[in-house]
Amino acid sequence: MGPFAGIGDTLIWVLLPTVMGSISGYMAIKGNPLGAIAWIIVGAILFWIRIKLFDLGYTSGVKLVTDFSDKLSIFTDAMSSFGLMVVGALVSTVVKVYTPLTFVAGKVKLPVQDKILDAIMPSLLAAILTYIVYKMLESKWWTPTKIIIAIIVFSLASSYFGILGIMPNK
Repeated sequence: MGPFAGIGDTLIWVLLPTVMGSISGYMAIKGNPLGAIAWIIVGAILFWIRIKLFDLGYTSGVKLVTDFSDKLSIFTDAMSSFGLMVVGALVSTVVKVYTPLTFVAGKVKLPVQDKILDAIMPSLLAAILTYIVYKMLESKWWTPTKIIIAIIVFSLASSYFGILGIMPNK
């Protein structure tokens, strides 16, 4: 059972629930009840798979490592790429960061968000915020609760000073 623990745990018990939870959560955010139903079905399937793979890993763990070692690295790389694509797509659609700042020079007004940041890369501020949160999670000092509180405090302070604001409907 030991040789597959790193691969199986990462793919089946970390990556798959994260990807499916993200997709189901996004469906639920949009008001689709199939998001919750899909998450329950995925949970049931994963529970059944856990029981079956336990027996398989116990009886033939070492044999599977020697027979399928080349194929597992390809599968692991493909699943990692898929997970990164899903998380990247969710960052750009779910995380919303908007700045109402405007550069003014004489009679010319240049909105920072619309004309500068979105011209470089749409959802650039969301990607930067996500990167900062991931870096904070790598630190031993930052916990998810501390990060949530820091984001709330930063958002309130930035909104008060006019750095961040509510995104207008387009």
